[in-house]
Amino acid sequence: MAGSSNSIQQYVLCKNKLGDVLRTIKKGNNIGQRFYGCPLWPQNGCNFFLLENDTGRNLGSRRTECEHTVDDVSEKKVAEEKILKLKMKNKLLKKQVTELKNEAKLLKLAMFGLVLCFVFAMTCMVRK
Repeated sequence: MAGSSNSIQQYVLCKNKLGDVLRTIKKGNNIGQRFYGCPLWPQNGCNFFLLENDTGRNLGSRRTECEHTVDDVSEKKVAEEKILKLKMKNKLLKKQVTELKNEAKLLKLAMFGLVLCFVFAMTCMVRK
């Protein structure tokens, strides 16, 4: 049975992602009962607590928690990729806007030049 207890312990992790320590209750009503706890407890631990005889029941919920965490990480990765693509697209669009503004300035300048030429030609024709 000790082998199965050790294999279960590998899957019992607190939020610190450290392999939890199997401890024994020494005071109170449950003296002698074994439980898993954060190895950093009591100094910096997260107060994780799981009775040894509850591990079988709770492994399913812990697995579900892990699956949710993996889903969250995957969603975050997809979101980060979308953000990166949108930033690149935004940069490209800003560049296109700048190019269009420059083109509009050149067209205005060309139009002004044509108007000046037309006015000059008309004044020359009127003087003759």
